Amino acid sequence: MSSLGSRWTWPVAMSLIVLVGGFISGWQVLQRIGIGLFCLLAICIVVTVVSALTLSAEGKPRSRTATAGDTLTITYTIRNRGLWPVVWALFRPQGFSTLPVEGQLVAVPWRGDRRLDVMLPCPQRGRWVAGGAVLHTGDPFGFFERSRTRAGTEIITVYPRSIPLPGLQLPPLLGRGISPRGRPSPQPSATVREVRPYRSGDLPSRVHWLSTARLDALMVKEPEGEPAAHVWLVLDLDARIQYGEDEGDSAELVIGAAGHVVREQLPVWIAAGLLVAGTDTIVKPDARRGHAARLLDELAVVMPGEGDVERDVHTLLTSSGTRRSTIIVITPWADDRWSRNLRVLAHTGSTVLCVLLDTPDSGLRHALDAQAASLRGHGVQVYRHTAWAA
Repeated sequence: MSSLGSRWTWPVAMSLIVLVGGFISGWQVLQRIGIGLFCLLAICIVVTVVSALTLSAEGKPRSRTATAGDTLTITYTIRNRGLWPVVWALFRPQGFSTLPVEGQLVAVPWRGDRRLDVMLPCPQRGRWVAGGAVLHTGDPFGFFERSRTRAGTEIITVYPRSIPLPGLQLPPLLGRGISPRGRPSPQPSATVREVRPYRSGDLPSRVHWLSTARLDALMVKEPEGEPAAHVWLVLDLDARIQYGEDEGDSAELVIGAAGHVVREQLPVWIAAGLLVAGTDTIVKPDARRGHAARLLDELAVVMPGEGDVERDVHTLLTSSGTRRSTIIVITPWADDRWSRNLRVLAHTGSTVLCVLLDTPDSGLRHALDAQAASLRGHGVQVYRHTAWAA
């Protein structure tokens, strides 16, 4: 809580002049006016201090998640537990970043509440504390002022903004079942392992009509063989090869593209994993409900690092979940770190797609085109795209 404001100096000086003038001149009217002014100032001090102590603000977000570039609505409740109404209070919510938030003047009745819906911008991905506010109040005349700050307690996850990847098509996802020759097939095998309730995204061909009619609920069949395809989403956030700032930030370009793949490209029934090369971040493939949100949670906070990329790629190579899986590598620079390792993956039964990105002002277009041609020559599918970072 801050100290009293500085606008009290001129009324105190005026009161003192009137009071001293009354004593010097012997005029009792001036003495009484001076004493009355001092009493008024004393009352204003009491009103200011008590109002600041009895006034509070609490914010509750309507959602725990948001997307960078959007706004999030937070409902603030301003409470006055004092014995008199608060004539004015300047309410200033605390946002998620350094962006200024416009304050609002409010009046709160005695022992009453005021509710305000505040739309706060979410300029950057990450985890932020929300719900905090600063209340600035004082006496009705504005002689004295005092502020009270309440720190936020609500944790908000701001997901990265998706960067559209026009024309990107994922390769056929392996692992749905086993063909008569023992090869992976995107179609279910003939043998049914179990029947379960329908989930959003299940193929219509997998509906088990007999069970649906008997149970009066839509049921689908899980085939024998591999229960679901595995997809590994690999992000190259090696700090040694990143470049640019703001719209030219290659790391944000990679993360935004990954957000697009998770939101728009991966079917809900696919077991997807995440590996961030250059850091220790790894999320194993999982097809349970809510796993896409867990991937976005990681994308919200991940940052470039200077870890051992070769070790991270080796972890992917030796993972049992990569056998006959689809591996999507998103990188701004496909040098030897990737060319030799992706070549190995492509020759071990995995389907490998390299999403090779750059920004319009990177100056790397011709070098990246050459890297893309080299990867295609070794059986790696390549998607080239130039875009601004989100």
